[in-house]
Amino acid sequence: MPNKVRVLVDTRIEGIDYKINQVVELPDTVAKAYADAGVVDIAKAAVAYAVAEGAEVVVHAEVIEGAAVVVDPVVDPAGQTVVDPVAAQ
Repeated sequence: MPNKVRVLVDTRIEGIDYKINQVVELPDTVAKAYADAGVVDIAKAAVAYAVAEGAEVVVHAEVIEGAAVVVDPVVDPAGQTVVDPVAAQ
């Protein structure tokens, strides 16, 4: 089930670049992994705020059922460590 998220930092998800404050519809497992890493906010209020500020909802490329979810590494906001949201689970 897809989740709408607000992007908190410029990031790349499955090879697609997203900018801060974009609203992206992601597959549930991907949304939760990136939320746990602090890269996106899954709170409905955060998404509503971004939309109210003019963000359009972008539908992320569909993940093929049964295929491995590939999550690109993300540099933390301090720029010092690399976080792999899926491996960290």
